[in-house]
Amino acid sequence: MNGILAQTAALAAHAKARTVDARLGGNDTYWAAHSTFKYVKTLKFIGVKRGFFRSNQQEIATTPSGWMAALPPASVITFFSLGATSNLPAHVASAFVGRTREGIGVFSNSAGGIWVPSWSVTEDKSPEHRIWRVRYTMVEAPDIPLRSMTVEQARKRLGNILCQVAEFAGTDKWLSSWCETFRKAEDTLDAPNPVAPYHPDIIPPEGYTLAARQLLAAAVGGYVFGGMGSWNDGVPGSSDARREYERLTAELYAAVIDGLGVAINGGMTG
Repeated sequence: MNGILAQTAALAAHAKARTVDARLGGNDTYWAAHSTFKYVKTLKFIGVKRGFFRSNQQEIATTPSGWMAALPPASVITFFSLGATSNLPAHVASAFVGRTREGIGVFSNSAGGIWVPSWSVTEDKSPEHRIWRVRYTMVEAPDIPLRSMTVEQARKRLGNILCQVAEFAGTDKWLSSWCETFRKAEDTLDAPNPVAPYHPDIIPPEGYTLAARQLLAAAVGGYVFGGMGSWNDGVPGSSDARREYERLTAELYAAVIDGLGVAINGGMTG
């Protein structure tokens, strides 16, 4: 999964769970070992300091736990992805750093804004391949409209498209190797102990329902988009098959992204 997407989703999920139980936000030790920070060298959260005549940016925190502690009490926290930042289809744009728009909405009675990530490569060499400089900047904005979809509706939608794509892949010799990936993702929707095939720690260990965990794990498993060697790299053998491939791919990407968001935003226990 796109690292920016996974990390933004993880921060939103943990910050949201922290509003119910502070332990679920994770401490510095927890985040140092988190899968979405494996290749991150530096991290900054840049907020807005309001003055009488103007507002200035200021560093709020350099760790996820520090950022969460600085959020206004009783904030409403949401994860969202608004698609591509260019004319490319979203599933194609997702293969490039910064070409899709993810963010964390944090809204309270006193203020509201969106924390927007940006990633850049550092000049320092790292033996652990920690090459990324990550910065989240708070941008003042109105509340983000969320899809009015329940966890169950998102599960059904994702399951249906995973089944369709698996069947389609099985009809083309260039794509048939993907069948198992889609079937495994579909099966995760009914798994008693769902675990995502990568970034299994996007959602904290407690605080979310089983149905939400199944949905999120299936969405991660169904995220097959990227560059060379990914599902995006597939080339069906006929023009009719290519048209169907493009249609199903767009629907799969939308169902995966919506599934991720619905699981995080609407899947908490209680």
